[in-house]
Amino acid sequence: MADGNGHAGLIRSFYPFVVHGVFLCVFGLLFMHVQVTTRMVASSSPLLYWIGAWICKTYAINRNFNFDDVFIFFANTSVPSIEKATKLFFVGYSIIGCVAFSLYLPWT
Repeated sequence: MADGNGHAGLIRSFYPFVVHGVFLCVFGLLFMHVQVTTRMVASSSPLLYWIGAWICKTYAINRNFNFDDVFIFFANTSVPSIEKATKLFFVGYSIIGCVAFSLYLPWT
């Protein structure tokens, strides 16, 4: 079924990735440690990153990046909260992961 925007083929092309991601999550939750499951799902399925990109597609920082843009982004009331939370999650995960890895702490 076409929805008028031509997204039907795109949605059908995501189906194998959704099935694969669901299988990895269910199998991992039933038979693996949570750290192994997180690593496996994050490295084996692009769904997490596609969903994050889809949520964050509305706001782009200009090419002349400076740290004031980050504060402006989070102070901007026209940016949805889910988009702010998604970007904060990915940035925070990266920063905390780098610090934890350098301190030889277990981090997924």
